[in-house]
Amino acid sequence: MVASQNVVNSKGEITPSMWTTMSKKYESDVGFYAWFLAGKSWGEALVGPAFFPKKWMEIDLAVGLESDKNPQRFQGQLWMGNDNSSFLTAFEYGGSGFWFVAEGNRKVGSGVGLGFRMQRFVGVGPRVEFVSGKSKFWASPIMWDTEHKNATNSMFGLTFTP
Repeated sequence: MVASQNVVNSKGEITPSMWTTMSKKYESDVGFYAWFLAGKSWGEALVGPAFFPKKWMEIDLAVGLESDKNPQRFQGQLWMGNDNSSFLTAFEYGGSGFWFVAEGNRKVGSGVGLGFRMQRFVGVGPRVEFVSGKSKFWASPIMWDTEHKNATNSMFGLTFTP
């Protein structure tokens, strides 16, 4: 999967980033996971094992490097889902500090999904997605930043799954 993610703050400033993630299941319930992210002034690369205890669940553990004076970074991620619903959460810790994301989605029509997104440094709010073939446009039009009083942000992105 390759994606563009953009955060729009309350001043209208846009912070873009690009990321890609991949996981590969082998014959057993174990596989390989990789995550790469690049923004204007920050980036990270993480790799590690992937576990598939159920056909609707993936657990990833990764270690890697980030662009920080203390470059070690660690990540744990859980995905659960099927053709109609999904939930993803990831936690990271390393030189630049703690970060997390949680996202839930429910298919409500042909190519349309509704849910929520919560991301550290951005906020929590509703999420909508539109899927066409292997491409997905998604947006969280208003997110309340729980760490900065009275701050709201927006997010939107485009995802392509080869």
